[in-house]
Amino acid sequence: MPRHEWQVWTRRREPHGVWKKQSVIQEPERNRDRHFRPQGGWRLRLQTCHSWRAPYAGALPQHQTPMHKRTQLRLTDSRGMPITAKHHTRTPRPKTNRRRRSWSRTLQVVAVFLALGDLTALAFAPGLHVTKVRVHGTQMLTPDQVFAEAEVPDNTNVFWMLRQPLTKRLAADPMIDHAERSIRLPDTLILTVTERQPYVVLSSEGQSWLLDRNGVPYRPLDAPLSGLPVIEVAASALPPAIKLGKPLGTVWLPDAYRLLALTHADPKWQAAKIVVDQNLNLCLNSRKHPQVRLGQANSLPWKMALASAALSAYGGALSARAAYIDVSCPQQPVWRPRPAASDKLPE
Repeated sequence: MPRHEWQVWTRRREPHGVWKKQSVIQEPERNRDRHFRPQGGWRLRLQTCHSWRAPYAGALPQHQTPMHKRTQLRLTDSRGMPITAKHHTRTPRPKTNRRRRSWSRTLQVVAVFLALGDLTALAFAPGLHVTKVRVHGTQMLTPDQVFAEAEVPDNTNVFWMLRQPLTKRLAADPMIDHAERSIRLPDTLILTVTERQPYVVLSSEGQSWLLDRNGVPYRPLDAPLSGLPVIEVAASALPPAIKLGKPLGTVWLPDAYRLLALTHADPKWQAAKIVVDQNLNLCLNSRKHPQVRLGQANSLPWKMALASAALSAYGGALSARAAYIDVSCPQQPVWRPRPAASDKLPE
């Protein structure tokens, strides 16, 4: 099959590229005057000055082709100008499409500006200023005290009240456990406080404090209140300074609270006082039963079960004749009779 062969000198696109000779073979009947892109070179138009027809389909190797029979090549650009080593053209880059206007983005921007305008109008509307403040949930405190501690600003928009640190100011009061705020349009602010509830009285060397269920002292007392159990603690077991509204952070207080929970679970026990000595030993004083010495706070349910079994022994007579029951060693519980008791227990 007749073919054409050209000798083409091309250069790669890398900087400081080296000219390299390549051999090109094409069919003149089908690919005449076609664009040809040499490997790694520029886009060129091939024009044949004279051709050489091979005697058979397979072309001779390049090193066996006579020099006078090789095809010469004239390289020109699209304007017909000859291309040399210093004059060449790049492949034109495709033009990017023109950026179309996004109407959805424009509508979003307009909506944002309209919303900002509405918010500005609401923020500075005189009809939305707070003129009424309601206080709910007070027991020991008065609404005037809560209002004074909240420090509600004057001439403030009702929506701006949601950003004011009102609840943080109220939580600084030791009497208040937590506080909430809400608004009611157009001009009402509602403050709801939850006060701490007394659970036990902490006593030490003539000083007393009220404690809630979380073990937080919140109010000093001149004397223990009637109807509440008392935890009497040695002065060495207390922290150096008791801060109202802050947990004590002691190791014996959770044990004393667990002992109170055990007495509340059994209606037989009516705890009046729990004594904690300097060695952190616990002692339970009941209103109707003798004293129970528990020792360290380990195995409290077992020790309380032994004490309940001892009170039920002998038909309940031990409760009237015993001075105390010692279960600090659960393996060997003991009891001591009262000094004035002379009667013997029944067999």
